[in-house]
Amino acid sequence: EPSLAQTLPSEAGHVIAAADALEVTHDGPRAAGARGDYFSSALLGVSKLYDFEGRKSVPPTDVARTAASWEFGQHLHGEAYFGPRDPALYRASITATMLAHPPGLDFGGSAKGLALDRAAKVLRESGVVDAALVTAGSTTVTFGEKPESEPWRIGVEDPREPGRVVAVVEASSTVTVSTSGDYQQHFERDGINWHHILDPVTGRPAWGLRSLTVIGAPDGLTSDILSTALFVMGPVRAVDYAREKDLGLYMIDAVGEVTTVGPVPGARWRLVEEAESRE
Repeated sequence: EPSLAQTLPSEAGHVIAAADALEVTHDGPRAAGARGDYFSSALLGVSKLYDFEGRKSVPPTDVARTAASWEFGQHLHGEAYFGPRDPALYRASITATMLAHPPGLDFGGSAKGLALDRAAKVLRESGVVDAALVTAGSTTVTFGEKPESEPWRIGVEDPREPGRVVAVVEASSTVTVSTSGDYQQHFERDGINWHHILDPVTGRPAWGLRSLTVIGAPDGLTSDILSTALFVMGPVRAVDYAREKDLGLYMIDAVGEVTTVGPVPGARWRLVEEAESRE
């Protein structure tokens, strides 16, 4: 079977993708309950407009919104839907910029989680590993119990002081933990932090939070998707969602205030110290 990279084009169009492409773009978001107005895999074109790793530019509001509303691949390997539809805006706002930066798929909010699930599955089925912690930095999956009943410990980084831990998740056995933050890919322009977690409706960064950590999703893929979707939802909706779905949250909002929910049976938060506002 061809790899994910081999099956996905760099421009808009219909493709036949590998099974993992369908999982990260459609099945995973649907299972997580992540609606298109909070999570989309079709934001590569929008990210290119900001060029976070290059010249770092801020696209006009209408161009960003148009890029976000572009519907890429109405059917991918039978069935898929990426992002909200806005045909009138789409037809009215096609620009040279959009043509220069055609939309594509961005797996930054899902592929790591799927990869961790696959790795954990291989380890569990090996017959020689009873417990393990598998991590890709922002997303972590554990299974089994550590020797001598020691808990698994996963740190939460301070979004304003990278490398400094502000909270620790302690879990007795299997758990998933994912963090999304405004500090990984970003630049400052006119006093505004332009970061890579984009609202699929507006094409602008979601500015309500500095970081969000979710604990207790059923698998790594769902956890990865939810940390992004809940970040875009903002603090109020994220708390409501977490309580409804029995998830744990550790959030630092735009002014540095900390909110926690849960977490979940078999796991707990240990706050190193309250995160402070650092302008």
